[in-house]
Amino acid sequence: MTTVERLPGACGRALRTSARLARRLWRLLVLMVQVAQERRLMRALDDRMLADLGLSREALRREARRSVWDVPAERLNRRPHEGDCQRRR
Repeated sequence: MTTVERLPGACGRALRTSARLARRLWRLLVLMVQVAQERRLMRALDDRMLADLGLSREALRREARRSVWDVPAERLNRRPHEGDCQRRR
């Protein structure tokens, strides 16, 4: 149990709420960086690879032009490691 979790009363609740908010914001920032990196990597795919994925060059351009904070909704609703091939320990 951390020190914040042991604090009683309103002060403890406020700190726990702040800590939860900070964790959520950190996860969002990490997700935004991951999505931006994936978009950069997708731009390097050649036409054959895009065809294998069922994507067109135009669809790739549209996706690459999206802002860093424009994260797909389905990615926002996942738990931190949901959908990963390997879980971190």
